[in-house]
Amino acid sequence: MLVRLFVILMFLGIFSEADAQNNLYKAWIKVQPENDLRNIEALFVNQTDKERSFRYQLKLDKSGTNTSSNTQSGTFIAAPGKELSLSSAQINITSQDYFKALLLVYHQGDLVAKDSIEIGIKAVPTPTPTPKKQPSSGFSDNLEIDGLIIDETRSKTARDFYDFFYSKWIAPVNAKDYSIRIRELPSRGRVARITVEVNDRPLYTRVLQPRLELIEDMSKQAIRIVRQHLDKNETMKKQLGSEDQQGSGIF
Repeated sequence: MLVRLFVILMFLGIFSEADAQNNLYKAWIKVQPENDLRNIEALFVNQTDKERSFRYQLKLDKSGTNTSSNTQSGTFIAAPGKELSLSSAQINITSQDYFKALLLVYHQGDLVAKDSIEIGIKAVPTPTPTPKKQPSSGFSDNLEIDGLIIDETRSKTARDFYDFFYSKWIAPVNAKDYSIRIRELPSRGRVARITVEVNDRPLYTRVLQPRLELIEDMSKQAIRIVRQHLDKNETMKKQLGSEDQQGSGIF
């Protein structure tokens, strides 16, 4: 009997803690008509008594008269009690369209607030005959994973660097066959040591101080170095390809 009572109290404690966490932050999506368009705005309030950094992701999907999909993301700092506009977009939504928006807000890698809206009725696709599956010649057929940004950070300072890098990263045109790994190295005190690797090759290693403006500057510097590396690799590939096509003239 005592064991059962202890288990019940433990679960109640977990749920109470989760509810308290959810009440600390509020995120919502506001929709307002504007002429023939709908204005979609993502909003957030930090209801704690401390200033904190966050990362958001806003996904917009539309189908019907035309199909479109867009994802917006970024990092931000929220002061206590201040309502913030994270992102906004104008969407043309007719009576024949289906639209869905999903807002996710993270703090130190944990999902702390979310909201979603749906407008219209989602069309049910007509079932089509399942084509006969062809035998695969290998495991990697039709599998392409490219341009990954892998997070291997632990501390808040290193995670802030990853968030800045992730939100500001734009891959060079035609860059492919690469993955980026942001890895935290062992360190002491409040500082954090990180390294940025492309295809397991270290390109950028720095010691980070717990100051957001310095961390953001370092993330921009790392992005420039990684982009230059990828541009250089693509240029070399093209040069090698041209030389192979020309040949040596010897058979």
